[in-house]
Formats: sequence, structure tokens, C-alpha cells
Amino acid sequence: MAVGTRLVVGVTGDVDMATAPRWRAVLLGAVDRIGEPIGAPAVSLTRGRDPLRADPADGVLWPWRRITSLVVDLTGAGFFGVAGVNLLLAVRSAAVEAGGWALVVAPAGGSARRAIDACGAVERVLALPDLDAALDQFDRAR
Repeated sequence: MAVGTRLVVGVTGDVDMATAPRWRAVLLGAVDRIGEPIGAPAVSLTRGRDPLRADPADGVLWPWRRITSLVVDLTGAGFFGVAGVNLLLAVRSAAVEAGGWALVVAPAGGSARRAIDACGAVERVLALPDLDAALDQFDRAR
């Protein structure tokens, strides 16, 4: 069974019609990493080394560790408009298409959470109140 890990991307500043294209490139670039192995090249079993007994300090890639999810942390976001909500929906869809998933950290009372709530998209973008809640959600899903 594959064990995955998450890639956390923090969004800072405003997310509006002017900045959404830049954030789209950043976040979709992160989505493109879903499925990537983590670590150094894998150990060849034909050389007599057992990867289950290899020392991680040797730079051995545990082949079952791959990026499986993206956490978009909006804690540092300033103004967050409808363009940002549309971006989150696109990122979630792209993550699912890539075989992974995406969560959003949007603290209660923040501009991002207000926009997500106003658009009725809390469940569609999987918005959680803080990074700990997002990481717990990830751990439960594994």
C-alpha cells in the first residue's frame, strides 16, 4: 500500500482578478507534483539490497512514499475575491484528476473563509479552519 505525503503551499497577499493568474501557475505547478516520489533514486533489488532494511540516511527512496495531496494554506492571504474561490475549485479538480486531492486552510473570520462561505464552496474546496485540522484530515484519509 502506498504511503503518501502532502505538499503545503502558503498563499500570501491578495488573491483577486489581477493576482489569480500568478497563483494559478503556482498552485497548478504544485498539483503537477502529485504522484512524484520523495527522496533519492530507488535502491535496486537486483543488487541485493532490501529497501525495507535500508537506512534513510543513505538517501534511499522509499518507493511507496509519494506526494498524494496539496494543502493550500490561506492563513496569510489578504483580500480574497471570487477569482480566488474559482482558483481553489480548479486546483481541487486538477488534484483529483492527478489522482490526489487538495485541502484548503481558511481560518474563520478571514477574508478567504468569508469568500468561500459566500460562494457556498466550503465542502467543494474542502476548507478547514487551520493547518492542524488539515493535517489531521490528511492523516485520517491515509
